[in-house]
Amino acid sequence: MDQVLNKVVAQGELIFSKKYVKLYYFEEDQLFIADWIGYQTKETIEEGCGKIIELQKEKRPLRFLNNNKNTKGTWTFSLPYVVEVVLPAFAQFGIKHFAWVISDDVFSSFSANQAMQDEVTRNITTMTIAPFKDLEEGINHLKNQ
Repeated sequence: MDQVLNKVVAQGELIFSKKYVKLYYFEEDQLFIADWIGYQTKETIEEGCGKIIELQKEKRPLRFLNNNKNTKGTWTFSLPYVVEVVLPAFAQFGIKHFAWVISDDVFSSFSANQAMQDEVTRNITTMTIAPFKDLEEGINHLKNQ
């Protein structure tokens, strides 16, 4: 975990943790930060996102930072699930601003870009989705929303 992330998450509450993802909640900022780690499988994405949606229904944050900075490899096999289930659920259950920190890994960044360019994603009108290369930039963007 990098220094910026360490500093930020120290102020939040870790509410879900697996080897492949950690979810932090910041009640005052109405913010979730999902920190995805390493290679993802269809199962890890569905389990992790399913738990995040469940916690989102309970906590109702307005902002979401999806940190893919530490992910590796493609996850295009889960694009239908992410764009048809996860992102619409995020919008339905209250997320208004979604910052997506893109991995430096070419395959992971390709997957994220495909998700953001999908027609279903583009038709979500109640939630803005913005990509960022830098974690700090994504966090600052959300704090200004």
